[in-house]
Amino acid sequence: MPGRDFLTADHIAMRLLITRPRDDAAILAERLAALGHQTLIEPMLTIAPLPVTFPHSPITAIVLTSRHAARMMERHVRGLPLENIPIFCVGAATAEAARKAGMSNVVEGSSDARALAAMAIASLAPGTDAGIALHVRGHHARGDIAGELRRHGIDAREIIAYEAIAAQDLSQATRNAITTGALDGALFLSPRTAKIFARLALDAGLGPALKGTTAYCLSDAVATELAGLPMQTTVAPEPRLSALLELLNLPDTARS
Repeated sequence: MPGRDFLTADHIAMRLLITRPRDDAAILAERLAALGHQTLIEPMLTIAPLPVTFPHSPITAIVLTSRHAARMMERHVRGLPLENIPIFCVGAATAEAARKAGMSNVVEGSSDARALAAMAIASLAPGTDAGIALHVRGHHARGDIAGELRRHGIDAREIIAYEAIAAQDLSQATRNAITTGALDGALFLSPRTAKIFARLALDAGLGPALKGTTAYCLSDAVATELAGLPMQTTVAPEPRLSALLELLNLPDTARS
């Protein structure tokens, strides 16, 4: 394949498709370029903010389960009394985005939303100050963190701060790269992103052309959504971006 025409001292450089939302994809493309890889960006989701209204009751905690939710909070930080309340974040990337958005009391949890909910439950006493814990999320979200908190006696509500709009077609550049065999692999970090890509590729009749292309997946749940494509799937040992990127440095014979 074209991406294998040049080597670095540590790994085989590849031509990779990035399916993340455009801002995140651009950052990831820079990281991959530093590793010697070539990239093509094809966002499967476009992040669009939604109008939100925060409750007038005291806020006891905020739970953020995506970096997009953290970024959406930036426009509200100055208007909310957040100085002394915990901001529970799922994983390092969300915690970093929360800090950049101006939130200070950031509590970094694991990359598992259920574990994050458990952390919040352990930290919040039921009925504390008659306040409300808020789960700030997108329109599409897995799990019911606010419901889990309520089941443990904690008043909790959801704030839907953004919509992740699905792509309706693949660009001509991506179609050409697939049909000519110019891609070595594609990166998928969420089940929804993988599901959208699989649908668009099949609708475009590109399934057969993807045989031999490797799908680098953040989790088994992500890989499951690609089952209808003849792609070879490789799953990160942990659901972290750094773990996924480490797969790209494996010897070529170790990717099967």
